[in-house]
Amino acid sequence: MTLVCFTQGRPDSDAFILATYRVFCDIIGVGEKELSINRSGKPKFSPEKDAPYFSLSHSGEYTVCAMSDVEVGIDIQIKRDVDAEGISERFFGKKVNSDRFFDEFTKGEATTKRYGVALTEGLLKREGKNYYFFNGYSLAICGGDTAVFCEIKNEL
Repeated sequence: MTLVCFTQGRPDSDAFILATYRVFCDIIGVGEKELSINRSGKPKFSPEKDAPYFSLSHSGEYTVCAMSDVEVGIDIQIKRDVDAEGISERFFGKKVNSDRFFDEFTKGEATTKRYGVALTEGLLKREGKNYYFFNGYSLAICGGDTAVFCEIKNEL
């Protein structure tokens, strides 16, 4: 199961990850672990054994966090005017029109985050699934099977 929490605005990243973790623990019925910051400045759980995987993204007025018992990547992008055919041909290896561009781009970003590969590799591979909850945005998740969504009010 993959939990996706979202909120409007840009809360403190660590606080939002912890809020998502609390919901995740409630759903799967386990106790919480401590969150710390590693040397690269990224949050991680301590001890790392049996800790869930997570991914964070923000664009425009939304922040999203995916948490799962398997490696997971998430990306959200506000849709805007871009040279979809030119960019997609260069980075996706094929042309896609503007209607599909951000769906494919977010799958590429989510793939990059899940596997920890270079963005160019993730954009070529583009795994995952798109979700359409936010008007004017594209959202993709790579990893996990069933996604459960919940809103966390911006009280962080």
